Amino acid sequence: MKKIDFPITTIFPLIFFVILLAVNLSFHRIGDYGAETNFFGLYVPQAQSLLHGHMLVGDYHGPVYPILLALAYLLIKNFLSAGIFLATASAALTVFLALKLIRQVFDSKKAFGAVALLALNPVFIQYSYSAGSDMFFVLLVTLSLYFLLKSKSFSWTNLILASVAAALAYLTRYNGIAIVAAAFIIFIIINHWQLQLKKRILVSFIFVSLFLICISPWGVYCLRQKGNFFFNQNYKTAACELYAKGRVTYEQFWFDNQTLNIDSFADVLTYDPILLGKRLVFNLARNFVKHMKSLVGWPFAAFVIIGFIYSIFSRPTKAQWSLYVYSFLFYCVLLFVIYDPRYSIFLVICYSILIMNGIQFVGKVLRNRQAETWLASVLVVLTALVSFGFNKKNISSGPVEVKKAAAWYQQNIPPEERGKILLARKPHLAYYTNMESRVIPLATSVDDLQNKVQLLQGDYLFISPIEIYYRENLKVLLEPKNAPSSFIPVYRDANPPAVLYRIKRTPQ
Repeated sequence: MKKIDFPITTIFPLIFFVILLAVNLSFHRIGDYGAETNFFGLYVPQAQSLLHGHMLVGDYHGPVYPILLALAYLLIKNFLSAGIFLATASAALTVFLALKLIRQVFDSKKAFGAVALLALNPVFIQYSYSAGSDMFFVLLVTLSLYFLLKSKSFSWTNLILASVAAALAYLTRYNGIAIVAAAFIIFIIINHWQLQLKKRILVSFIFVSLFLICISPWGVYCLRQKGNFFFNQNYKTAACELYAKGRVTYEQFWFDNQTLNIDSFADVLTYDPILLGKRLVFNLARNFVKHMKSLVGWPFAAFVIIGFIYSIFSRPTKAQWSLYVYSFLFYCVLLFVIYDPRYSIFLVICYSILIMNGIQFVGKVLRNRQAETWLASVLVVLTALVSFGFNKKNISSGPVEVKKAAAWYQQNIPPEERGKILLARKPHLAYYTNMESRVIPLATSVDDLQNKVQLLQGDYLFISPIEIYYRENLKVLLEPKNAPSSFIPVYRDANPPAVLYRIKRTPQ
């Protein structure tokens, strides 16, 4: 019988997946108020709609992740567990691809060091258990780059697969369009495959054409449903980041329709070009500083900087330049949106490579190759320790008040009194109680809230610490005696403080 050989590139990601999945499903029982706000508020409703035979068009993302989530739900029968499974599997596959990619573009030693730093990175681990599209998007972006750089010689198969992966990334998150720009630079300017100019142009044309063909079914659907082939409202995200500060608050922009009369991405570019330029330059520096602080960690920042400088002067190969340019374009597209470490997870791959470059430089200065191994080992162990402490705190940090309120609701509210619409700042309780989630409107007072709630036709109102954080003037509602007569308290908890009100409809 022929012996089956499992290379380390397969064994390590597989072990990583099995261990991580067991830990993630065991300890991450309640969705948190970070990425999982979008999961419960956007992706789950879309997946539920799909399971009932209808495709919803999301304002800020494409259909791929909701489709995948719906399929996973059919097997797992729980949306949160399905989301955790998809995130963990995506993380393991990203580790697998990153290991193969870096071995191809650099060398095995650098690949194992960089991938160890990636796999143990605190933020990378965090989003392996946070349900949402973050890690799946990272997987697709890495997959497209892998096929672009898989071989030193041109291959139509790799080109096609890279384009399909790019389209899937775009249909997961629309900032995946950066892959097309990066591929164009790789084909035309860097010329990693060393092709003649005519063939470079042809390759670029085929890549873009196939990309457009792949996204066309969704584009046609958006055209029919929304009147725009490229429908999405991410221009609002850019407008909020670039122009809202000093004009309106975050809550006013998103939940009081104070969007500065910006209705398209063209409006974003022309609203205030001078301020736009200043903000982008500021964000260029701000994001790097925040990456060093929250994505990489300050002890590693020195090696990132040393590695970056060393990379420039060490004459990178065309494939290495391609990886750097690809990463930099993703860095640039994030200048338009509010900073969040999860948006930048893909860049951990590049930062880990730069750290290894920095270690290599130190080894050359010391003229001691053994020092490189020891230094890399120390940084990997330090990363593991930081990650353990960070994720030990975060993996089970979800709002327990939500789970307690949901359990009480399911046990004590008879079916005929259960509602259809729940008003809260976050969608979590609505998910656990099978209600539609709507955001508590901005209100100047409790009386003003009472009037607006009636217009929204809400059935229940939930007040907890997160609602008070965003609606401080509603803190009085944590004490039911301060509530108007149309807010009937049905559940109250003291630790953490939370009140669930049934809303009594009043004649309009």
